[in-house]
Amino acid sequence: MTIIIIITTIITITTITTITIITTIIITIIITITTIIITITTITTTTITTIITTITIITTITIIMTIITTITMTITTIITIIITTISIITTIIITTITITTITTIITTITITSSIITTITIKVQHQSWHHIM
Repeated sequence: MTIIIIITTIITITTITTITIITTIIITIIITITTIIITITTITTTTITTIITTITIITTITIIMTIITTITMTITTIITIIITTISIITTIIITTITITTITTIITTITITSSIITTITIKVQHQSWHHIM
């Protein structure tokens, strides 16, 4: 009986440790990918903003160039808003999926542990009655 409890405990600890390590790796990968996406978006936005600023300074010489610059700035702003919105939505979706996955894993571990504990207690109880 003690061997069963020890084996069950070892299996439970090993399972929890493995799941924790895998979850940590997955979360790290997701965070890294999200960070890379946000960094690329930020660099692109900064580059576009810098280009537009340069174009604005150069095109202020004539009215026609000013109109073209205004149109370009509007389009860039819309693109920036769209990119930012997509990044935020992606981050929210990834975070939600990660939290749901972790919760599911923890719930599964808890239920499994509870079942193993219940079975162990029943077996111990039956053994005790058998001895009596």
